[in-house]
Amino acid sequence: MARRTPITLRTLLVAALAAGSPALGQTTQPTDLPPLPVPTAPPSGLESPGEAGRERGSEASGPGVTRIDPATMSLEALVDTARQLLETRTDENFKRAQQLAGIALQRDPRHLEALELMAEIQDMAGDVHAARQYYLKVLGENRADFRANLGMGRTHVRSRLWRQAVPYLEQALLAAPPDRRLDVLTLLAKAYQGRGDRTRAVETAQQAVALEGKTYAAWEIMVEALLELNEFDKAVRESQRLEQFAAQRLKDDPLSLENLQYLDRAFDLRISTLRIMHRSLLRVNSAGVPIAEVRPGREAEAAATLAEIVDISLRRSELQGLIARHQLLAFAIRAIEIEGGNPANHVRLGKLRFEIGDRQQAAESFRRALELDPGNAEAQEYLAALQPAASAR
Repeated sequence: MARRTPITLRTLLVAALAAGSPALGQTTQPTDLPPLPVPTAPPSGLESPGEAGRERGSEASGPGVTRIDPATMSLEALVDTARQLLETRTDENFKRAQQLAGIALQRDPRHLEALELMAEIQDMAGDVHAARQYYLKVLGENRADFRANLGMGRTHVRSRLWRQAVPYLEQALLAAPPDRRLDVLTLLAKAYQGRGDRTRAVETAQQAVALEGKTYAAWEIMVEALLELNEFDKAVRESQRLEQFAAQRLKDDPLSLENLQYLDRAFDLRISTLRIMHRSLLRVNSAGVPIAEVRPGREAEAAATLAEIVDISLRRSELQGLIARHQLLAFAIRAIEIEGGNPANHVRLGKLRFEIGDRQQAAESFRRALELDPGNAEAQEYLAALQPAASAR
């Protein structure tokens, strides 16, 4: 049997990042601040203030939280504990966090931290209307509050209410700490794009892309907005830069499934952009619909665009094979958990690891197969091919 070699991808150099665009102007905030209903009864499941609460309390499993007794906790402690519970991302602690926030608001219905916390909890629970009510209550006390403006903008973007989202997000950007600017810029670019302000969408997305930790979402918004502006050459260049950035991420950590999927999305955007580019090179009929005939003088460009679509699609097909193998690892590992004494299961896992380039773990799997079946020819051959990795252990 011929020796197999791991599937590899052509890596690309990272292009220079676009320079940031001018700062965005401030827009006046909406003034509608409806009254906020506050719970009148103690939430169920936690002790209400009183002797019973002081005697029993409640257990929690959040980081740094061993016992919850709301009756003896300050407002700040209630809010801090609720945030710790939210970080555990369990259903039970989510409910407890909501209950603690409710108790805090019973004590002080205008406590900004508690209002923001309850807004975020409602937002996480998918109750956009309730979340907005709490965010608006915060803004009634402090128009410049970062979290409340971001929350209002985010919920409006989620509801595709682009025009309503913009003023909140512009205000959030003015108050955003450095580590949150990327989130705000990405949402703001999406809101600009949604309301039809494509030029500002491009400018804002460029600012997001120029930041460290840049996201696929910001790049996608920029490319889409450029296409809507008929800036086809720029859109193609930006989609290529995204592909280069994604390829570099994968080169830095070639075993990361997340990086593989990021590059797959970059390929998808690049192919879509090239398709639209090619469509722009076709002649149109009297109704303005493109026909299967290239505009005179654009034949070479049209052919090159199609050739690039083919090349990238082939590379994407190879990439998707790697992604599929990564996703199959869980099944192969589970098969070993069920029947670990079967050498074929270890060979199968070793082959998957070999094909995704995880040579050290592949060698471990083949060694285990040979422990169970010393004469297993397939495991022997793979292990021989992996000898440098195996001996380096």
